[in-house]
Amino acid sequence: MRIKTSIENYDKHPIDLFLDYFGYRNKLIKKYKDDIRKLEDKFENIEVMKELLKGYDYSREGIKEFLHSLMNLDKKEKTKDKVILSTIHSAKGLEWKHVFLVQCNEKVLPIYNGKELGDIKRDEELRLFYVAISRAKDFLTITHSQIGNNDKEQEPSQFLEII
Repeated sequence: MRIKTSIENYDKHPIDLFLDYFGYRNKLIKKYKDDIRKLEDKFENIEVMKELLKGYDYSREGIKEFLHSLMNLDKKEKTKDKVILSTIHSAKGLEWKHVFLVQCNEKVLPIYNGKELGDIKRDEELRLFYVAISRAKDFLTITHSQIGNNDKEQEPSQFLEII
């Protein structure tokens, strides 16, 4: 059965119909079976999306308007004057006008001691460094410390020599 026909002929919520049609909930359950918190977050996101659809007509035109409004959500949030703190891992795929990469020191970035873990670990951390510096659209500021928490001298990251 086509989704359009289902939406027009049933009382079920259009998002539920869509998710059922593609078996999305079962895919989420399978994917996050070992991470219940992440699964709950995904189901909560579905409920938020259903809540956002309230006020829109369930017709083809209403759903098109809803999807258009979802695409413009970030424009409405006005993140211009906000600071976003992020790990390098969670920054993948995102970009910001200004990026600050702080404490770019040996044993921080990269965290490994090259003698102990070898080139494979170094390459992984070099990729993370690249992710971090490539998140900046316009400005990238990188800092390193000369003195650490234990009042010992710290070396700048070897990765700084690459850029």
